Amino acid sequence: RQMRRLATTLALAASWAAAYGWQASSGRASRRASALRAEREALSPYATLTAVTAIWGSQHSVMKWAVGEGEASSVTAARFCVAAVCLAPQAPVDARTWRAGAELGLWAFCGFAAQAVGLETTTATKSAFLLYLNVKLVPIVSVLTGEPAPPPSTWLWAAVALAGTLALGGADLDAWVVGDAWSVAAALASALFIVRLDKLAPTAASSASLTAATSAATAALALAWTAARGPLDPLDQHQALAAL
Repeated sequence: RQMRRLATTLALAASWAAAYGWQASSGRASRRASALRAEREALSPYATLTAVTAIWGSQHSVMKWAVGEGEASSVTAARFCVAAVCLAPQAPVDARTWRAGAELGLWAFCGFAAQAVGLETTTATKSAFLLYLNVKLVPIVSVLTGEPAPPPSTWLWAAVALAGTLALGGADLDAWVVGDAWSVAAALASALFIVRLDKLAPTAASSASLTAATSAATAALALAWTAARGPLDPLDQHQALAAL
């Protein structure tokens, strides 16, 4: 009888230990899974930004390929008509978002039109380096538009970045062409877009509706530019592909 009691006690103890061990193991596995999920969620925005950067960076080469024959206005109009159509389901219903989109569309049109004109005579690489002067111009434009001055460290690193840009793409003034000046103008328009976006985005109904309104306004201005230049030949195959 005592042996049976001892055996029963040992069996219960073994069952309890096994259950406890399984729960502990399950808990550790659950914690590891949660940690992995949290890590993936933390890395997801960076992965998205990296992908967007790669796609965005390719636009210079694609646009250079498209405007090689002097069709800057029609290619610009086509690309933003495609964007406007794709974003049409997100179109805003309130006037405030449309007003914000109209202003942002103006700056976006100026920037992309200047970029396209510049690419008719400069290289895609040089255009890319010069266009990204926009980041260095943002603090200057912010101050000129009445925003508080950024801290000294911002000016320091903006100057370092500017020196790097000039070293890579713009230091040789003898090699400059008119397209380089257009690229700098595109950078200034882009900086104005960024500064105004910071102010206008909070007033919009949503980021999607603001993007839709901006694309529609940009497309309208690009179509007006195309019409003002007179009759143009239809887009050929490679220009249509570039616009898409």
